[in-house]
Amino acid sequence: MHQLWIRDGKGVVASRCDCNVWAVYATILGALNLIHHAIIWRAIINGTLFGGASVWYFYFKPNVAEYFRELANR
Repeated sequence: MHQLWIRDGKGVVASRCDCNVWAVYATILGALNLIHHAIIWRAIINGTLFGGASVWYFYFKPNVAEYFRELANR
């Protein structure tokens, strides 16, 4: 599970992005034939979409990425 620490003026907030963890979990359960294949694909697609959106927002969106880089340099 990835954990992102967001610092603001009022304290520290922890935000967890576990979309890809569910995709891996569903893949393992699917390989063992413990869940239906539609559920596997749904978890993989959701994990990919939301994981990709998180990467874009926190690493590539200019104003957000600049904010976190500035925090890292403090």
